[in-house]
Amino acid sequence: MLYTDACIYFIIGIVTVAYPLLLTAFSRLDDSYKSSIVLSLFRQEKRYSYFNRVLIIALCAGLLHIIIHFIVSSDKGNDFSETCPLVLITGITLLSITILLSIYTIRLVSLMLQYFSIEKLVLHLQNQPDTEEYRHFRALTDILNVVIQRGDETTVETLLRYYHSQFLGKRQPASNRPLIYPKAFYIMLYNLVRDLTPNDIPKLRRLAYAATNGTWLLGEMQHTEISTQTYSCLWNLKRVLVANKRDDLLMNYWEMSHQYMTYVLRDTGFRPIVNIPDDPEAIPQVNSRQKDKHDFLYFHLALGSLLLYEQNYSCLNRVLRFTNSEPPAYDLLPGNIGTLLSLYRETVDDFIGDTSPIEFRFPFPRTEGLQSSEIIKKQIIQYLALLLIRFYTIPSPYYGFSYTSMPQPPNDLPSLKWYEENLPYFISAVTRLLADATLLSHFQLEHITPDFCQEENLRYPTDLLEDYRTTITQVINNREIEQALSPAKVEQYKITSLQKLSPVFQAIQLFHNTLPIAESNPPIELGGIRQLMDKSAFCENQGITHLNYDSITAEMAATRLAREFSLNLHAHVGRRYLIRQNDLRSALERLNPSTHYHIFLLGLSRQYLNNIVNFPHVTITEIPAVAYDSLVFHWSILIIPQTAMPWITHPELEQNILDELSLTNYDDTYNIYGAVVNLHENPNIRDMFVPENGQDLERSVGLFLSFRFLLSWPARANIWRLDVYDQYGPQAIPNDVNDIVALP
Repeated sequence: MLYTDACIYFIIGIVTVAYPLLLTAFSRLDDSYKSSIVLSLFRQEKRYSYFNRVLIIALCAGLLHIIIHFIVSSDKGNDFSETCPLVLITGITLLSITILLSIYTIRLVSLMLQYFSIEKLVLHLQNQPDTEEYRHFRALTDILNVVIQRGDETTVETLLRYYHSQFLGKRQPASNRPLIYPKAFYIMLYNLVRDLTPNDIPKLRRLAYAATNGTWLLGEMQHTEISTQTYSCLWNLKRVLVANKRDDLLMNYWEMSHQYMTYVLRDTGFRPIVNIPDDPEAIPQVNSRQKDKHDFLYFHLALGSLLLYEQNYSCLNRVLRFTNSEPPAYDLLPGNIGTLLSLYRETVDDFIGDTSPIEFRFPFPRTEGLQSSEIIKKQIIQYLALLLIRFYTIPSPYYGFSYTSMPQPPNDLPSLKWYEENLPYFISAVTRLLADATLLSHFQLEHITPDFCQEENLRYPTDLLEDYRTTITQVINNREIEQALSPAKVEQYKITSLQKLSPVFQAIQLFHNTLPIAESNPPIELGGIRQLMDKSAFCENQGITHLNYDSITAEMAATRLAREFSLNLHAHVGRRYLIRQNDLRSALERLNPSTHYHIFLLGLSRQYLNNIVNFPHVTITEIPAVAYDSLVFHWSILIIPQTAMPWITHPELEQNILDELSLTNYDDTYNIYGAVVNLHENPNIRDMFVPENGQDLERSVGLFLSFRFLLSWPARANIWRLDVYDQYGPQAIPNDVNDIVALP
């Protein structure tokens, strides 16, 4: 059959001639675009995939037709094979598939021609829906590199519109969260700027301006919170511009950023009115906008520092003088010394503002290693010093306003102390800069001298800062003296004191004799404690936390009470034995305490004693460790006759003492009193204390814990003491069991 023969020859021609030619042309795509993504996208094209499938089907159909025709003709002869239904069916099928193959061959050739035409390929990829990996976007980025090399303005314009729409699409709809672009977007921008900036090509200048002025990342008039990743990309782009000395692109970016700060990051219009509650919906919006403005300002502070670091004084001069308003406004620079000092604090203090390392946020060239952070901070501080001196050259835009006016000191004490401690470093930076006449001459600031300031009735920059520091010191002194105590911390002192003291009183009370004492020795009285402490520990907003401010006095009182009681208890020991653990059972059995005795365990558990010996008729009490001094009693057993146990009482304090020391009742059971006294407001109590180590009583509080602990021992009280021998404890010779004398 002639038509089947033609089909077979056509398929053979496709396989042996056309397909190798197509593969050769396909391999040239890599040479044309240097992009594996373009090759991958071509393989994923439906026309390419369908062509391969139809070609395989055509080969199978042709082979099947040849086999069936051969079998029929061998069995029935050639004449019968021409009319055999099976041969006719395979022939018609082969013809249909061959026609389909020819169609897909033409479509594949059309696709190949489309891929070899940059203009057509760009339009084709733009119209394709992108994947999660942004393969079409990345392919167009690779194509853009080829376009840049060729200087094809038409395709550049097409890609410009495409990229603008892609970035715009990511910013819509607007979100309250920081916008993070896909990673492919950041990589495209960096590679584009890296390839464009070394040479100023007029044909590609519009593309260079669009890629570097920030409109793609920041938008134009729509506010979107800038993410950390976007700031990082912006910084890397500016580093490339600075490295290639593209001042024109830097100034184009600065102009756009100035407009962005002025019009996009402007105040929201919300203004709180006195005596009218703040709008809860407006406050978060205002705070968010203020944070965005601050972050944007600090970014450009770092950018100016980078220009100063690279000694690009001509561009930095243009930056410092750029404005697009009258009277002049420099929105990308600190507007007053107060803002400048807050930026200085944020640079030096790692716990203010963005706490991520500055070398990660704004890496400078040639600053690798451990010192990179300090080098970057030093450069930013030098730039701040330059901005401070620059204030002396800016005319005042309003009556009564001066750029050299110092701000009011901060309200909170931690900020005041921070500036007092760290301003000398900034003053030294300003001093070094004023001494560098060569550097100042690049910015026309060499005339800022003491004589100039005297003629203009201005304070010299270093004197201005020294005066401000002196003012801060005076404010600190007044604040530390006059600041009020925190009621919450005073209450916490009471709570903690009871938590520390009450267990001691409760444990010692276990020794109390419930029987009346016929004859007793004079009572022994143990009292409370008073202590000096810096007032800042009991005030709010100090910036630091004073450890144990609420417990140290109670701990000292509890420790002293336990030790004094232990020594007093030990003083009434009549007989003392040191017994090995193996002999403890025999020793207790020889003592054989009766029901008239009371056994107290210090450092030993009741379970431990029960495992050794059992005295069911004797009262055994385990004393908590807080009630005694472990240096006096280690592993001890005290056996006390009921009649020899002390009376322990806690009488109330006299009213005149309570009034004199401003004491309040902390506990009614044990009559514990306490107070935290502001010595600045109580001169009579202040006179009771003697300052230690130069401590200022005006800035101190008196901590009181008062009580009356009366200990009355019966006359001729006698205690038996058994200490369990410990080879790691105090060394002594243990007693023999036979040395022990039975209790009376």
